[in-house]
Amino acid sequence: MTTYEALSLIVSAAAVGSIWFGLWQMRRAGDQRAAREDARHAEAMRALEGLIKGMETVIERTGNRA
Repeated sequence: MTTYEALSLIVSAAAVGSIWFGLWQMRRAGDQRAAREDARHAEAMRALEGLIKGMETVIERTGNRA
């Protein structure tokens, strides 16, 4: 193996490693984003449930007066 071939192999391995690392980071960021969005969704659903319960209470109280 010549020096040129060895250097070419090293550069190619570095390029493949860089691409793999970039893809790994992108996947990790996507997983983190998905977890954040799931948490936001769950929080929104809890708030909505509280709002619905509050509305049901108002309806029950005003419905009994009629």
